[in-house]
Amino acid sequence: MTVPHIVLKATGSSNWMGGREYTRNLVRAVLLARLEASLDFQLSLVVDGNDELKHYEMFREHLKHLVESEAAQAPWTLMNRLRWRVRRASSGIQNPRMEEYLQSIGATFAYPMIGATLRSSSIRSAAWIPDFQYKHYPNGAPAHEISARKEHARYVTSTAPIVVLSSQHAEQDCVELFPNCMGRTYVLRFRVSVDDNVLHADPWQTVNKYNLPKRYLLVSNLLAPTKNHNVVLQTLAVLSSSIPELCVVFTGDLVDYRNPGYYNQFLSKVHELGLASHVRVLGLIPKEDQFQLLRASQALLQPSFFEGWHTGVEEAQLIGKRMLISSIPVHLEQDPPNSSYFDPNDPQQLADVIHQQWPIHQEFCRTHEQTSLQAYKKKQAIYGRDFLKLAGVLP
Repeated sequence: MTVPHIVLKATGSSNWMGGREYTRNLVRAVLLARLEASLDFQLSLVVDGNDELKHYEMFREHLKHLVESEAAQAPWTLMNRLRWRVRRASSGIQNPRMEEYLQSIGATFAYPMIGATLRSSSIRSAAWIPDFQYKHYPNGAPAHEISARKEHARYVTSTAPIVVLSSQHAEQDCVELFPNCMGRTYVLRFRVSVDDNVLHADPWQTVNKYNLPKRYLLVSNLLAPTKNHNVVLQTLAVLSSSIPELCVVFTGDLVDYRNPGYYNQFLSKVHELGLASHVRVLGLIPKEDQFQLLRASQALLQPSFFEGWHTGVEEAQLIGKRMLISSIPVHLEQDPPNSSYFDPNDPQQLADVIHQQWPIHQEFCRTHEQTSLQAYKKKQAIYGRDFLKLAGVLP
């Protein structure tokens, strides 16, 4: 009997850290499911670029292969190029080079194969579409990028044997936009995990490292219009006199390549509203630091207009952190405990929520964290099993 061999293609990069975290969390969930159920299958990971490999080294001993994509596949010799061209023309294989590599290592399932339609009968595959932001927020990117995303989604939904979506909301969008994919969708709600050494660290050391006050709210998002930082500033303007010590810490990349002037607009708004003493902008900091700041915060503040399935909401849920989150469909579907919702277009409503929640101190407590971690493990286990069903390892 052939031992199943799952090959994951890493997503994300320094320009899309959410994609990187998606892959890392998926690997952890699959390894946990293998350990808990004593399942017999192999797992490999293909990564784009040598710089990305370092983000997955912690998994090496648990993987059959951890390789850089270009180095692992056959070289671009003239003969190989001609051979691949013939295969594309004769059999419709979109990426014969990758398919040959997968066959050579005995892969039985590959994910996510967004850019390749596999023709080998021995290798099953699925594609992943994170979200359809362009449907709900068409001004979130330049017209040419929106057009490219639409074409990409059209291609994926037309060719992929299975289209994975991270939420029921995304699945509804997918079927509405591309009815031809009905019956080929699979909702896989991802969950997060964290290494033990991160939980053993003292979060107050990180708070002191960035010279932050003891009490603050944390916003961790790319500084982009869809993330709705503006409602936070408007809310701070409402509350600055009634809660003079209120502070919001912003982490996340300050440069949105789709909206290069947005950071300057944000800073101008901070000064215009006189909020310098209420705002700390840290920018893109190490992931471990961001997580420690979440642990020490009073609450996660997540004001986005749109999300696919928010990693930060899952991380806060993992450790039992209080959340103040916008009432968008995906946040409601994530349904984290200990959360207060607000209309992302209504700064007064957010002000009312903060005014109610701020007096309630949520001190960092390891016991509370451990209780939340144990409760969240059930969701991690379901995530791992649901993926293994997709991969054909579980019925």
